[in-house]
Amino acid sequence: MRLDERQSLEGGATDEFGKKVAIISGTKEYPLRAPFSPPQNYPEYPFHPAEIDEDNLVYPMVRELLRKLELDLANYSSETWNPLGSLIKPKDKVVIKPNYVRHFYFSRFLKDGTLSVVTHGAILRPIIDYVYIALKGKGEVVIADAPLADADFDKIVTLTGIKDVVNYYNRKSDGFKVNLLDLRQERIVYKWGIFPKQIKLKGDPAGYLDVDLGEYSQFNDVSPDKLCGPWFNRSRTIKAHRNGVNKNLISATVLGADVVISVPKLKVHRKAGVTLNLK
Repeated sequence: MRLDERQSLEGGATDEFGKKVAIISGTKEYPLRAPFSPPQNYPEYPFHPAEIDEDNLVYPMVRELLRKLELDLANYSSETWNPLGSLIKPKDKVVIKPNYVRHFYFSRFLKDGTLSVVTHGAILRPIIDYVYIALKGKGEVVIADAPLADADFDKIVTLTGIKDVVNYYNRKSDGFKVNLLDLRQERIVYKWGIFPKQIKLKGDPAGYLDVDLGEYSQFNDVSPDKLCGPWFNRSRTIKAHRNGVNKNLISATVLGADVVISVPKLKVHRKAGVTLNLK
C-alpha cells in the first residue's frame, strides 16, 4: 500500500509565534524490529544501503511531517535534503528528550499499556537520523530523560527499543557516538509496594546547576508549604522555593546543549488533562 494511502495530514497552520505547525496521522502499530530502519532507501538517508524494514510505517510518517513543515523544502527528495539544517550545525551538541514515565502501566482497560505512556524508539530513530544529517557526522547527540522516581530506566530503554537504536548508531556511524542518559540522581525501589529503598544513581556526568528563577517562576505566588513531589524530600523543596527564591536543579548536559528536541508522548494527565510538550 502506498504511503499516501496509509496516512493523511489532518491539518497545518502557523501559530501565534509564526512557527509552522503540522499534524499527521496514520498507523496505530509500532514496528517490532529494532533499530527501526526505514522501509526504503530514501535519497538523503545517511547509511546507504539502508537495512530495509518494510513494516516500519512510523519512519515515513516522521519524514513526511518534516516535509509538511516545509523544512529545506527546495531540496526535498534529493541527496542533499537536510530538514534540520537550519536549526542544527556541525559540531553542535543536541539533546533529544523523550518522555519516559515508567517501565510499567496497568489499568482496567489495558493489561499492559506501557507503550501508551512512553516515547517509542521508532519515533526517535528518524529524528536521530536527521540530526545526524544536520551534524554531518560531527557533533554530539544525547538522549536523556528523568523518569519517575520508581522507574527502571534500563527496562524502559529496552522495551521501547531505543537501546538497540543507540547500539546500532554506535556501531554504524564510524566514531560518531549517541549517548543515553538517565538524569536522575536517585531511584526508589519499593518492597511489597510499601517500603521504599533509595538507590543512588550516576546521574548526569556533567553535573547539575541550581537555577534560581526568582520572581519569574510560576511557583512565585504559590505557598511553599503546598509544594511536594512523588518522593523528593519536602523540606528541601520548600527551602528552595521561599522568600523570593525559586531554585530548580537542572541537568548541565541539557543546559549546555546547542539544541534541545523534545519528543513527548500524547497522553492524558490526572492534573493537567494532557501534558503534550509541557515539559
